[in-house]
Amino acid sequence: MGVGRPPSIKINQDQMTRELDKLFEKLGEQSKMAAIEPAEVIKTKLFPHQKQALSWMIARENAKDLPPFWKERNRW
Repeated sequence: MGVGRPPSIKINQDQMTRELDKLFEKLGEQSKMAAIEPAEVIKTKLFPHQKQALSWMIARENAKDLPPFWKERNRW
């Protein structure tokens, strides 16, 4: 049993513009995200966006939240 794709919806030009504006606002907020330095074993020099991504990945690994689109279920 596969999970079906959600139905597509049509939006008008104004709605699309608002959604894009929200997306770019969110991206702008992420550019302010904390960056961390990699461990000493990493010899490659990382760019600022890569250090931000590293910080984000570590935060996700340490979080107790379920990944996006996952639901907790009692199977037994």
